This record gives sequence, C-alpha cells and structure tokens, in this order.
Amino acid sequence: MDVVLSEQGEFESNFTILPSVLNLLKLIQSSNDDMEVSKSVASLKEKINGCKILVDEMPGVQLTNLQQSDIYKDSQQRLSRKTELIEQYLQLDLFNSFKST
Repeated sequence: MDVVLSEQGEFESNFTILPSVLNLLKLIQSSNDDMEVSKSVASLKEKINGCKILVDEMPGVQLTNLQQSDIYKDSQQRLSRKTELIEQYLQLDLFNSFKST
C-alpha cells in the first residue's frame, strides 16, 4: 500500500479514528450483544493497523530527526539558491527585451 499524497482526502480519512472509537463506546454502553462489540473492536483494530502501515511507508520515516533536519536545511538552501538564480536570469537583457514588447 503506497502513500499517495495527491489523494489527500483519502489519506486523511484513513486517520479518522475518533468516530470508530465513539461508536465502540456507544455499543459497549447500550448493547448486550458481545458479537456486535467484537466486530466493532476488530474493525477499530484493522483501522489502526492500516494507519500504522501508512505511517511506516511514509518517506523519511526511517531517518532520525537530525537527518531529516539536515535534508530540510539542504533543500531550503537549494531552493534559495535557485530562486536567486531565477531572479538574476530575469535581469538579463534577453528577458528585458521581452518585457518591453
């Protein structure tokens, strides 16, 4: 099961556990049917295991906080450098001639 960030709604819905917990608590309070409660518990466990699988498959989860921080800083520096280069390129005469037309 690959994590697809473009499907943000689906990704978030996998982590919506509170309604399942509330449903389970209502069943425990109101139901005398142990089978119904057992089904709800199994469903909740399955949902939690699915969340665990998604988290384990996220990129970078195997890295330490320091490693993640280093990657983040490096990416920020590269982005800053590329932004500066784009600004410098836009100042070239070649691009200025297109602006005046």
